Amino acid sequence: MVTLGKYYADERKQAEKDLATYIQKANEFTSLLSKDVDTYNKTAFNPQIRQYIEQAASNPSVMKDMGWRSGLQAAVNSVDYGMLNKLKSSAESAKVYNTAVQKLAMEGKMPPGWEPNYFDTYSTADSGVFNATPLAYETTVETIRPYVDNLKASYLYTDKGYDYFGVDNATVARQIDTFKSDILSNPINQRKMSQWMDNGATLEEAQAMMMQQAYTAGLEATHRTREINPFSKINAQVNAAAEKAGLGGGNTPKGAVWFTQSMTADAHLRHKSVAEQIVSQKPEYENLRAAIVAASSPDATAE
Repeated sequence: MVTLGKYYADERKQAEKDLATYIQKANEFTSLLSKDVDTYNKTAFNPQIRQYIEQAASNPSVMKDMGWRSGLQAAVNSVDYGMLNKLKSSAESAKVYNTAVQKLAMEGKMPPGWEPNYFDTYSTADSGVFNATPLAYETTVETIRPYVDNLKASYLYTDKGYDYFGVDNATVARQIDTFKSDILSNPINQRKMSQWMDNGATLEEAQAMMMQQAYTAGLEATHRTREINPFSKINAQVNAAAEKAGLGGGNTPKGAVWFTQSMTADAHLRHKSVAEQIVSQKPEYENLRAAIVAASSPDATAE
């Protein structure tokens, strides 16, 4: 009788220990995903398990009953451990994700509201094991940089004796239009458009806003430089030489063009075959031609 009593006592203690161990392990679960915490508790402490816990708490002697202990063991074995393991995996992934988010925030690449609120909204039971990776924020200038930074400068226009070269607004706009599909499908730009649509914009409106941002951001890629126009420099030197030779004639510049046109006109008037005949008859032309040659020489143009 004593032996049988000891057996029941030992069995009760073992059942009590097993139940306490199960409760302790189940309570150790933590997760940044609030919905998963709720799912874990409902799974680990399902109604059947809760019933046995309440019975043991209110009447510890019930654990002496072999039928009760068998029922408890069956209830523990029926718990969905597959789901519990998924919830644990999601909890570990959420920790890694949160560390990455904090790192990006310290680098200035995670403004408030940029990432979805996974911690309050994600459910492993509905969507599977959590495996999100944070998306580093970039400005629109940064997202379009690969398309516009390598544009080569070309001739733009000539103004006041200078030739201008560079990349203008029209060139950048054409480049952005060429890569419109790539720009709109960029994951960072996609998220921006998604947030705009969450605030009421249509897809077409969001895409239009994105492209407008791209055009504006592209202005940073425009630039220009200038170089003195070689002909303008020579012509200026010839004008100076003409004035010095007494051929300025008021405010009308003479220069290389005037020199050539004047020779041709005089040759026609005198029915000469070549302009050199005029030069031989007019010393001032010869003086001006010498000035042009001097102004056009490598030493002169290098000044």
